[in-house]
Amino acid sequence: MSVIFVLLIILLSSLVWEKWAWLVEHVGRLRKRSSEEAPPALQEKGEDQVVAETEQTDQAAEKPELPTPVAATSTQKTALNVLLELLRAFSPLRTAQALLSLEGPHIEYPLLHMIKVSSTLMLYISLKYLMAGHLPLTNRDSFVQTVESYWSVLFRTPLLYSDALLLVSGFLATNQLFQEIEQKAQIHLLKNVLTKATRTLPIIYAVLSVQTWILPHLGAGPLWNALVGENARLCSKQMWRNAFSIQNVVDFEEACSPLTLQLAVDVQLYLLAPLLVWLYSTDSEAGFFVYGALHALSVAARYARTAREHLSTTFFHGMHVSMFYRTANLIYTSPVSRATPYLLGIGVALLYRSEGGSFSLAPRLVPVGWALSALSIGWCFLSAAGGMHSDFVYSTDDAAAYAAWSPLVLGLVICWCILMAPWRAYVVLRYPNVARPLFFLSKIALPLQLATYVVVLSNTASVKEPLRFNFSHLFDIQEIGFIVCLAIALAFLIDVPAQHLRRFLVERIFVESILTVDQTGEQSEAEQSETVSSSEHLTSDTPEPPNTIWASDPEEEEQKYIARRRSSVPEPDKTEAQAPASEEDEEEEEEEEEEEEE
Repeated sequence: MSVIFVLLIILLSSLVWEKWAWLVEHVGRLRKRSSEEAPPALQEKGEDQVVAETEQTDQAAEKPELPTPVAATSTQKTALNVLLELLRAFSPLRTAQALLSLEGPHIEYPLLHMIKVSSTLMLYISLKYLMAGHLPLTNRDSFVQTVESYWSVLFRTPLLYSDALLLVSGFLATNQLFQEIEQKAQIHLLKNVLTKATRTLPIIYAVLSVQTWILPHLGAGPLWNALVGENARLCSKQMWRNAFSIQNVVDFEEACSPLTLQLAVDVQLYLLAPLLVWLYSTDSEAGFFVYGALHALSVAARYARTAREHLSTTFFHGMHVSMFYRTANLIYTSPVSRATPYLLGIGVALLYRSEGGSFSLAPRLVPVGWALSALSIGWCFLSAAGGMHSDFVYSTDDAAAYAAWSPLVLGLVICWCILMAPWRAYVVLRYPNVARPLFFLSKIALPLQLATYVVVLSNTASVKEPLRFNFSHLFDIQEIGFIVCLAIALAFLIDVPAQHLRRFLVERIFVESILTVDQTGEQSEAEQSETVSSSEHLTSDTPEPPNTIWASDPEEEEQKYIARRRSSVPEPDKTEAQAPASEEDEEEEEEEEEEEEE
């Protein structure tokens, strides 16, 4: 609680700093009005005080100021700028502008925001369905009949919605890397990996700290210690793994928050994006080969693991708990098995950028593509609908085929929609009142997902008496409203300020390193120029220049010898070399003629 109190104080301080000029102006107006409304005696006294203050300020201005060192002043200014930037990162006005604005690179892809929001909502319903098994229901038969219907397949396939989130993440990461390599002709791997790895750490640790040290003390009941207390124990034991994004190396039953496993897989799969973007830019054939090989490896891993371990990626009727945990450990938390949707996001981003943001096909092929997309969506959900009935018989071959191909089929449908959907930036600008809430919920999707688990877990554990099942146990409007409010609080207190701080610190670290390298390079170039200039002025140990063969200036006989040698060689500049000698001969002949005449 003290941390939350400190964060609130920082937010208020940042708000006061941004509105300081406005506050000073209004306070000055209030003082002016109060002075005008004061009695005449007080006004005269106030004028005398003003005159005295002006005299004091004039005397202070006449005093010479002591010079301050330039280095100290620059250092103080730099430190002050850093502190002000850190304070400004927590500004609620800046956070609201970032969350509500319809500007930025992601405005071109409204479909991606729709996928993020809808997937987050369906993951909430799937979590509610799982938690309903802990509730002491008096009409459990009615609950079983409700979840046996065909429409229940929508929340019995949570892995499909997690794959959709991975595809969106791969698309956005590749789009950013492609822009970087277009602008700078290189990819700063260390900077990008550090930025990606630290994106979720502040809010993850904030939520896990609440689950570990605060939430266990906020309630009680027969289910409280079994759910919340056990979750707090697991969080305190496994929390350190989140710092290295390796929380998915433990078993699913030992993890305290299922979403953190998804985030770890996302960070680990991010390493594929720079590799494939670089290969595509340098050697497209090699990139295509590596891309296809990774796809084949992921599909084969899902099929082999499902067939060998008898897994199921859907919650069918009568599914054993051990099968659920084995599926989570071997498929949900495995980067190899989950690589297919992320690779599809990378591929569609590269195709979209290479086509200049506009992908077109022959008009007769577009209806065929939409028809195949509709059939593919139907296969992803209807093929698993048979497992919703009580008379379902599990088949290893069917489960393996569905686990292997359903992420690929669903990902291809989403890729088709990204390329061919008519929703672009002009739709967002045309309907801003509809797009703004959608973009807002999409930008706080991570706080929404983390808050969902905390709220659903605490509400399920707080049940103290038997109750009757109704549809609100799967979709509670009040609970969703509370989750949204908690997510907004997390976004304003932690998530968005942490993003601003992360960008500022990472950019400052890497810019300073680049400047240091440039300065050392300039110094080395200066040293090289100095060595070159000194080599140009080198003198020989002998008193003669190194390019001459005579020890002193040639005498007259030597000059005549040289002239004869040049005249004997037929060169194009022979006339130029003999020109001075011929002129001297003419002058001598003229002098002899003049003497004869005399």
